[in-house]
Parts: sequence; C-alpha cells; structure tokens
Amino acid sequence: MNMRFNSRTIFIKAFFLILFLFLFLFLFNEKIIAQEDLTLKIFDFDKEKEINKIKLVPCGITIGVKINTEGVMVLETDNIKLDGGLEINPSKELLSGDLILSVNNHEINKKEDLINEINLSDDLNLKIKRNKIIKEIEIKPVKNLDGENKIGAWVRDSTQGVGTLTYFNLKNKKFGALGHGVIDVDTRELMTVKSGEMKKIMINSLIKSKLGTPGEVISDAEDGELIGKIKLNNKFGLYGLLDVDFKKIVDFDNQKELFICDKSEIHEGFAKLRSNVSGELKDYDVYIESVNKFNSDNDVKNMVIKITDGELLEKTNGIIQGMSGCPIIQDDKLIGALTHVFIKDPSRGYAVFISNMIEQENNI
Repeated sequence: MNMRFNSRTIFIKAFFLILFLFLFLFLFNEKIIAQEDLTLKIFDFDKEKEINKIKLVPCGITIGVKINTEGVMVLETDNIKLDGGLEINPSKELLSGDLILSVNNHEINKKEDLINEINLSDDLNLKIKRNKIIKEIEIKPVKNLDGENKIGAWVRDSTQGVGTLTYFNLKNKKFGALGHGVIDVDTRELMTVKSGEMKKIMINSLIKSKLGTPGEVISDAEDGELIGKIKLNNKFGLYGLLDVDFKKIVDFDNQKELFICDKSEIHEGFAKLRSNVSGELKDYDVYIESVNKFNSDNDVKNMVIKITDGELLEKTNGIIQGMSGCPIIQDDKLIGALTHVFIKDPSRGYAVFISNMIEQENNI
C-alpha cells in the first residue's frame, strides 16, 4: 500500500516538474523572439532616420540613353547553309543571353571585333559569361555559300532608348533614372553595362496611350547633349555620374533639393509627378491609390498611382513609354519614380520607392 502511494507521488511530482520546465523554456523562447523583433525594429528605425537626412534634386527631364554591353550578347544561333544543301550550326553550344568576352585571347568590345576574329581563324576559343559564370567554348567556323567564315550567331553590342532622369545628387554628382532596368528586347535579359551615355534630348512628338496600347515619346536618343556616363543597369534603373553643371540641363523655376522619405511615410492621397513631356518641365497632379510597404526591398512595383491632371491626360491619355523615371513628390518630399503603365488603363501605373533607388548608388 505504501509502495503504491510513493510511486504515485513520485509520478505526480515528475509530471509537474516536466510541465514547469516546458513552460519555462516556452516563455524564455518567446522572450528571445520578442528581443529579436525589437532589434529588427530598431535597425529599421535607424535606417529610416538616415534616409530622411538625404536630399536630392527631382529632375523629370527626358533623356536618351545608350548602353554598351560587356562583350557582345548572343541573341540566338542559326544554321549555316553549305554546298550540297547541307546545314550546320557551329554555335549550338551558345545560348541566348551569353556574353562573348574574348576570342582567341583577343578582347571583344563590339560586333566588328567578333567578325574580324571569325574571318582570321578556323579555330575559335571563346571566353563567355553565362549567368555570371565564366567558361570557354570551342567553335569551328564554316564556309557559307559565298565562301565566308560564319558561326551562325546573332549578336548585339549595344542598345538605346528614351526615358526620364529621376534625380541628381548634388553631393556626389551621381544620378538615377528610369526606376527599372533596361532589358534586351530579344533575350529578355537585364543588360550588363560596360559603358553607357546619357544625353539631354528634344521631344519631337507624343503618341497618346489608348486601351491596350501604350503611347510613347518620339525622340532621337542619339541627338542631344552628352550630360552623363552610365555605370550601372539593374532592376531599379540606370545610375551613373553627371558630366556637366546640373544648372545647364534643368530649366525649372526654383529647382531645388528635396528631402527624400522612407516608405513608412508614404501614404495614399494626392501627389505630384514631374515631367517635361509637354516641352516644359512641370509638376502634374496624380493620386497614390495604394502603397505596398511589405514587398518593397526587392521590387519596383511599390505604389499604384493614377494620373488626375487634366492637362497631362489631354496630351498623353495618361502614362506613355519614355515617362519611366518621372519623379513623384508628396508632402514636399521626393518619394519615388514612375516605372510601368497599366495596359488596360493607361491613366494608372506602378512606381518604385526612392529609398530603393538611392541604395543603388553604393554599387557605382
């Protein structure tokens, strides 16, 4: 009888001891998690304070850009027709998006360099970059029906287009533009910049957007004054260094620096969009319909904006190609840049946080 009683007592004590240890570990773990969350919040707060100290000049001028790739980019490969009706593809190991950096230890900077190397040798050693990995490929050119050496690869060494200069940083002479990366039209790959130029250009005409078809700014991207060198193309836009005095390229009355703000300060409501699509640099009325503060650090679609300005709607029907990069101002602070147009409603589009753009300066 006593033996059973003692066993039961020991069991009950052991049960409550285990329960106590479990509760202690659970509460201790919750405390650690709470401390980690607090640490993260403090870090974000410090980052926000640093961002709020930065001043930039919102620009809004139309620019022509030209990007020269690192090496030459492979667009696609094709068969070469030979005597007797045979066809062969010497470049079948090359993939769309590959960058050809050198051939037979000779650096390749433009298409003509590649053509010269192909004409000079029947055995080619290509150094290429594929998905950031350097590798070598051997290719043997073949003679086409005209007796010329060919490898059957279509390549590109540069691209050009029209966009908008978002901001200029007076302290370090750096600029940011477009708000989204430049993508090769054939490979759909982000273009790697070896060098690049930015020019201030004149707008020749505008094609209005309509349902299902975005309009565009008509201009010659090469015809203009060289104002800067492009050093970086990434998903948040183009970045580089200005070559001229900023006052020479902006004709906006009382053009001044504005503080930028962290995403936490941006709110739904009225704002301004700066652009010179009318031929004159102006601030137009827009409305911020939504702000996504939770997908923000690696995305360019942070806000949805709607064009509400009657004058701008009359000229463009909303957002047109070439307006990417137009700065957006709210509460007298630079908050972001226009990036995309909604095809089904060209009066609306996406914008990126300026805090995402300014961080890219560290990569120049």
